[in-house]
Amino acid sequence: MNEQDLIREKLIDYIDGRLPEAEKGEIQRTLDENPAVREEYEQLRILLHGLEEELPGIPSQKLIGRFEDWLDGYRSQARPESKSLFFSTWFKLAASLLLLVLAGGGGYLIKSALDQRAEVAKLQKELAETKSLVLNQLQDKQSASQRILGVYAANELHTADDEIIKVLAKAMEEDPSSNVRMAALEALSRFYQDERVRTLLIGSLNRQTDPVVQIALIQWLVQMKEKSILQDLEKITRGNSPVKAVKDEAYKGIFKLT
Repeated sequence: MNEQDLIREKLIDYIDGRLPEAEKGEIQRTLDENPAVREEYEQLRILLHGLEEELPGIPSQKLIGRFEDWLDGYRSQARPESKSLFFSTWFKLAASLLLLVLAGGGGYLIKSALDQRAEVAKLQKELAETKSLVLNQLQDKQSASQRILGVYAANELHTADDEIIKVLAKAMEEDPSSNVRMAALEALSRFYQDERVRTLLIGSLNRQTDPVVQIALIQWLVQMKEKSILQDLEKITRGNSPVKAVKDEAYKGIFKLT
């Protein structure tokens, strides 16, 4: 067994917690001083403990052949008294197979998976920061422009949780600025496929007090062919709304949906 294979075996024992105490200090010093050994240690640690997600790809016949050649050499060099130890370390040898896959191109897969995980973590951080911006800006009662900026920031979110939906709905129905209300409606409409948002927009049709937003809401729901609002539209046409344009839009909606 060459020096590299010996170090690899010790690294596997070190990760498994089976390395004798007398050799742990030596391995730790090697890890601290030798970047190449440290990198191999990190790869082995990932392999032995498993990635959270399954890696794609199957080792090629060439790589499998390389592993079998290495395995034959290991068997021929093993002392007779160590045969039982050979079988007890099968898991370690399987890890060596994976390490050969890394050397032959599988390392790209591991790197891709780790890069992907880092990218996901980065996106999660950005989404958390965006959510924080939305919530903070919408609480600015002094500046409508800041609240609009908060609503626009919500457009950067690909999904909306209950907290985001709640603050956007409140802005759409209660904000004193018609511009903020319209911006909130636009932001919510991006999540229309979410049943929570769909139910909220339909329910808001009768609660909306801003005629500009009410007309926009009718137009949006009609565009989505939401026939469940027909009764609400008829109610609006029979109501006492002082804004004729709202009733006219309701009539148009009934015509288009029927």
